[in-house]
Amino acid sequence: MTKKTISPFLDDPLSEKEEVICPYIAFEDDPDTAVAYPSVFNCCYHAKPVAPVTLAVQRKYCLSGKHQECQVYQRGEALALPKSFRGKSAKQVSRKGWVSFSALAVVAVIGLTILILTGMIKIPGLVLPSGTQTFPFPLVSPTPTNTNIPSLTPSATETQLPTPTETQEMITILEPRTLETPFGRTPPLVIHSLKDGESYLMVAGIYETSEEAIKAINYNLPTTALWVGTILVIPVGTQDVTGLPKFSTYEVDMEGLTIEDLATRLNVDPALLKKFNDFPDGYILSRGEWLIIPHND
Repeated sequence: MTKKTISPFLDDPLSEKEEVICPYIAFEDDPDTAVAYPSVFNCCYHAKPVAPVTLAVQRKYCLSGKHQECQVYQRGEALALPKSFRGKSAKQVSRKGWVSFSALAVVAVIGLTILILTGMIKIPGLVLPSGTQTFPFPLVSPTPTNTNIPSLTPSATETQLPTPTETQEMITILEPRTLETPFGRTPPLVIHSLKDGESYLMVAGIYETSEEAIKAINYNLPTTALWVGTILVIPVGTQDVTGLPKFSTYEVDMEGLTIEDLATRLNVDPALLKKFNDFPDGYILSRGEWLIIPHND
């Protein structure tokens, strides 16, 4: 059966949308229909139970034509949807909005009533009961009450049941790496674009390292002065760069490459490329993403 899709644009060819939409994505109460753009109405039917999917996951996998790369799609059987994939359903979103509106309405009614009873708002024809006094502000006289607070410690006759825990694989979604974003751990590194007026000494002070450490790990540095826009690899919080090779930087110019594909194109050891960029196996690169290239010479 062909999946029906709903698009916000009247002239959008739905047939083209159907080709890129994951066959498991659909309405919670209609497995044959899906929204062709990230929506709280879209749920995953390859999960048990059926569950809503975050807008970020829908944008990256479910609606982009890359659903076959999704780790949930690749599982042989329907399992619980990982927490990082779960979104809020349309019912949860609408219920939250209704609760907020109801609470606001109750507060408004209470406030209006207080203003009328204290005489700050006068309504023609309204006569307050005899003996009622008006004050510029409501007076509250709290009276002490005895409140029995239940004990949080179970009694001898109570039995504490074990709390059920959910065992499931954790799937981490990495955001495309941009400039000035720290990555790695030994030590952390940053890809920095030199700004007007910055020098080696100034950059070293910003990132708590040294001019010598910066020069030690950058490949083919300018032999004269640094220029605005020069891209540098900076060690963060350390002057010890022992064991690190020299790096050049690379901006990804196409979509869909895996880290292994790029290693082949650049003739670089894929294990070293993944190690120094802190990327997992099979990581999919995005256009405009920045990474570092290790050099052994």
